[in-house]
Parts: sequence; structure tokens; C-alpha cells
Amino acid sequence: MPFLIRVPRSLLEEVRMSDLGELVILDIDSNELRTPFKGLESLPRNLVSSLKEILDNDNVLGDVVARKPMRPFLSKKLKSQIFQQIVDERLELLNPGRSIHDEFEEECNIYSDAEDIAQNLVGVTEKF
Repeated sequence: MPFLIRVPRSLLEEVRMSDLGELVILDIDSNELRTPFKGLESLPRNLVSSLKEILDNDNVLGDVVARKPMRPFLSKKLKSQIFQQIVDERLELLNPGRSIHDEFEEECNIYSDAEDIAQNLVGVTEKF
């Protein structure tokens, strides 16, 4: 699963690239996407172009860059059999009118609340 780590440029400059292994580096300050082992070529072209578009956008807010690589991952998971089982189980509980109170539901609520807050903040900042 892809993940992002934020590292100050001063620290990154002191590290030898050969010690990092197969790492894709996204330098937001210089709008550069690079890797020491040609890893960029192994990424889907649409993902690379999408990331480059984001870097060119001066209005990037929040975790847009962090979420972008997760979309292809999520689309594969949405089509998986285990995800379909989760959906079916939840529908079996919800259709008769029962409510669901578990960790998954809590995370969904936290995420939706965070999205609402983020949208409100974007709306407020656009007014200024």
C-alpha cells in the first residue's frame, strides 16, 4: 500500500539516495517527482500525470497529494469479493431497520465529519 512521509529538505539532502531503496520522492517545493531506481516508470501513467497536475496547481489544499495514489488502490478494493461481502452484510443489517455501531461505522462518521469541516473551511476561505 502506498504511503507518504513528509521530510524536511535539509534532512533529505543529507541522505544518500542509494540508502533509501525503491522510493518515489515528491518534492513539492520544486514540483519534481523522482526515484533512484526508475520506479516512476513502473507507476501507472495516469497516476504520474495526475500527480504532476496537482503539483502545477497553486491552490492545492489539505491531503490531495496524499489521497491521489489511493484512488487506484481503492478502485481495486471496491471490486474485490471481500468488499462485496462487507456491503452485503451491512445491507442485511440495515434493510430490516437495525442500526450499525462498530469501528467501521465510527471511522466513516469521522471521515464524513472531517469532509464537512474541510468543505466549510474551503467555502469560508474562498469568500476572502
